[in-house]
Amino acid sequence: MEIRPILPQLNIQPAAVSRENLRRPAEKMAGDEFAFGARMSDVCLKKINSLTLEKYRQMSFFEKLKLRLITPFAIKRDAKANFYAARSAKNYLDHYYGTGNYTAIIIGRSMASVGETMRLIGRDVRILPMSNLADGMPKNIENVDVYRKFLESVNLTREIIENNPKHNFLLIDYVSSGASLKNAHKFLSRPDLLGNPDRFTPISSQMLLGFNGIMASCLDCLFMLSRFKKYSPIGQLPLTKLNKVFERLQPDPYYEKERGLFLFETMRRVDKYMKKTGR
Repeated sequence: MEIRPILPQLNIQPAAVSRENLRRPAEKMAGDEFAFGARMSDVCLKKINSLTLEKYRQMSFFEKLKLRLITPFAIKRDAKANFYAARSAKNYLDHYYGTGNYTAIIIGRSMASVGETMRLIGRDVRILPMSNLADGMPKNIENVDVYRKFLESVNLTREIIENNPKHNFLLIDYVSSGASLKNAHKFLSRPDLLGNPDRFTPISSQMLLGFNGIMASCLDCLFMLSRFKKYSPIGQLPLTKLNKVFERLQPDPYYEKERGLFLFETMRRVDKYMKKTGR
């Protein structure tokens, strides 16, 4: 199995900073603006925590305007990059596999928001909680039966895969060393889960989104900084805690407001895209 490596990381020497400035740059930049917006529009924010495209379209012009005004630049930037990644991934997969001929299986939190957006624009996507795979596989993995029940709940079973030999099942993850994608492939291919490893095609984020260009570099930086993880629709799930899989099918409550505004900005772009393409 061949996985393309990512671009070399930049060697940037950090400057001396005070303890107060140790917050992540994007959070620090947006801190005061977001605090003001949260106080000003708590009612609106409650509406967007579980926002769908249908709910977005039912919002009034003034509700949308208020949310656009209070959304920090960092979240707008992240949502724009996320939508670009989802659209680029969709176009790549549609071209190589054909529309309707594949299921994108997103591994873990790094690309979960990208997968969520691909689903919004009409693609068949499954998002699987699975974390810390780059650190290696545990020697003994317990509660695999619980994880199998989760896979069944999202219509991923050995029988479905075997009965659809012409359908493509694609394993997609952000790749650094390549170990996480290989280990996800190995785990899901267990006989007591989805079986036959040849029925899955591992695809790295770099293969989907490219290696060159300003946007590709921006996305790679955002992935390396784990920016998209805070907007993930799922939580963290090491293979040592598979019994908690159903509990981790929720976003991190710590980032509830940030995710709400991110969803709003994402829905705004999805709605424009759907209208432009006549959907």
